[in-house]
Amino acid sequence: MLAGKALVYAVIVSLINAVLIAALLNTLTQTEVITGEHLEQNRAIRNLQSGLEYILSLDSAQVFPKVIDLFDQHEDPVLIAKYNWGLYKVGYTRAWIPTANRKDTLSKAILIGHSGGKSLAPALFIADKSKTVFISGNTDICGDLFVPGGALQPGFASGNNFRNNYSIQGKSHASTMFLPDVRKEYLQEVKFFLDSIHAIPLAKGAAGGNSFYQPTVCYSGDQITLSNEVYKGNILLRATKRIRVEASCQLEDIILYAPEIVIEDGFKGRLQAIATQKIELGQNARLLYPSTVCLLRASTKNDTLSIRLNRLAKVEGCVLTWSLDYSPVRTQVFIAKQAQVTGQVFSDGWVDIQGAVWGNLTCAGLLYQTSVSYQENYLVDAAINRCSLGSNYAGPFFEKHVTKEQVLKWLY
Repeated sequence: MLAGKALVYAVIVSLINAVLIAALLNTLTQTEVITGEHLEQNRAIRNLQSGLEYILSLDSAQVFPKVIDLFDQHEDPVLIAKYNWGLYKVGYTRAWIPTANRKDTLSKAILIGHSGGKSLAPALFIADKSKTVFISGNTDICGDLFVPGGALQPGFASGNNFRNNYSIQGKSHASTMFLPDVRKEYLQEVKFFLDSIHAIPLAKGAAGGNSFYQPTVCYSGDQITLSNEVYKGNILLRATKRIRVEASCQLEDIILYAPEIVIEDGFKGRLQAIATQKIELGQNARLLYPSTVCLLRASTKNDTLSIRLNRLAKVEGCVLTWSLDYSPVRTQVFIAKQAQVTGQVFSDGWVDIQGAVWGNLTCAGLLYQTSVSYQENYLVDAAINRCSLGSNYAGPFFEKHVTKEQVLKWLY
């Protein structure tokens, strides 16, 4: 009887031990699987970051999607691509582990700009066309200057006597006849892309988003008015005549392209506005960093081309004008009182600055216009402050001698 009970007891203990051992083995197996997946995920994240760093190191303007092996071990493949997006670039990478238990992928897309361009170094550069530059009224400049003759001269403009109430914090140098070198081929590529990409007619209900992992979607029309609509991501809106943007719109990372672009009072968004004739920002309109307002002249007609920032308008990024073909008529940039550009203004024509540039102003010449006068090469009641622009600022790819590419923002 006692022996029978002992046998039963031994069997029960053996079963309990077997269950415990099986549970322990299962736990160890699950832990090993989870640990392996975690290591594989970390490896994919590492490869993703390495792919992005590789993209930033490439000198070539564009890279069509291709798979590369990061460490030449046939174990770390990533898909990379890099292409122009207006005056910036887009890069994206996708990473995966071929031996993983699950075929998950990780992807990242970035908007890329450049830092270290020569034009960003000084506060002010005015090409030397053998004309003296005068300063008048309450003008404040922080940063180095490159101006004709190596110095600004006191002047008189529209009743503003030179009263010694200006401030210049920086060294003055003599400028050259020519503006810093511009990548003309790059700007021509940008315009060719905008002109040639296949478009579909803009129809009601087309608003929405498009990922930068997908092909660009281009909507077109003669005259486009955007009202109470949302466009986000990899989208180009192209008009043959004009694009008008009302304050009720939500625009993020898209490109607008037309002969004329009008952004109405109170609008706020992040975009690239590229025109061939005229761009106007209404009062209190604000383009967030990194935005671009660009006039690419491609006509030899003697028509006036202009960018106008009205009172309290703000651009965080770049204002650029450039003539792809020669014309005797210069482009004009007007920055009204209390309007502000944080970043850079680069123009191969005239700039009338009555507001502020927190960064750099580079131009072929200055204008000062009022209702009763029109004077060349005058700075009156303007503010140019290179010192306030942080060292982390990066701009678009229109200059030669780019020294470093930089991530501006993450894209979806």
